[in-house]
Amino acid sequence: MKKLFTLCAICLLITCLLTACGVSTKVLPSEKSTASSATVPLAETPAIQYEVRTNTLENAAFDDDETQLAHYVYDLPTLVAIRSDGTEIETPVTAAEKVAKSRTETFNRRFEEWAEDSDFDSTVQAASEDLAWRRESGMEWMEGYEEELKFSAWQTEHLVSIAADYYSYTGGAHPNTALLSWNFDLDTGEFVTPIMLAKDDQAFLDGVKREIIRQAGQTARENGSLPQEYYLENYEDIAAEWANYAVSFDENGMNVGFSPYEIACYAVGPQVFTISYETLSPWLSDTGRQALNLTAEQ
Repeated sequence: MKKLFTLCAICLLITCLLTACGVSTKVLPSEKSTASSATVPLAETPAIQYEVRTNTLENAAFDDDETQLAHYVYDLPTLVAIRSDGTEIETPVTAAEKVAKSRTETFNRRFEEWAEDSDFDSTVQAASEDLAWRRESGMEWMEGYEEELKFSAWQTEHLVSIAADYYSYTGGAHPNTALLSWNFDLDTGEFVTPIMLAKDDQAFLDGVKREIIRQAGQTARENGSLPQEYYLENYEDIAAEWANYAVSFDENGMNVGFSPYEIACYAVGPQVFTISYETLSPWLSDTGRQALNLTAEQ
């Protein structure tokens, strides 16, 4: 999955006006990596548990006069497998441990690749040119370019669901925010789409679409507006494609998230629609219900 990195139109205009300014940069070469447990429950097998932890990557670059040009901090989810005695499986011994280790590697590789997709050197260069242009124009320089990723995790015995907020400021009129999500099947060791949980794909898609449209109408009315005015004019068509956006799960249900500009203008902000498990339940297969740890009553 390629990481969103979009410059605003004003930033593109600024870039076109820039010339090579010859400003050298000093980049902090090391990345700070820490690991801490996320507050999520464990998924259990007879002898092996899975735990989501946080791995923080951070770096910054400065101009010759110590002005900060660019900075990023990514909190990346990391999956670890743990034996019943509490030790982390680093070198697998049994066949089950080898399977568990393979699943954690598949999970972790996805987020390592996400971080590697960031071209920090290009960001630093763009920030350096922007700083030079602003100094020549007598404009104020704030804190430099900024990128940040934060996530939350929810977990059952069979599924890990990650919801993330990606924030970036690259010199434009305003920062950008993107909602991201990943869902990982602990039984198969694969990332899955929400449709994999459905009893009938089309009934699932249509049912969630109707619920999003219903909630959108309620939100618009609460803000004293019509849905076609509060949201984009074709918001119903966008709602029909909900499975292609940020879909994650938590204790309240399935969350369908739209980043700014995707279903509404920037001023409205990100839009998240939560479909309760009670509403969702009729559209789920037995496997889907098991993955979400739903009881017969839910």
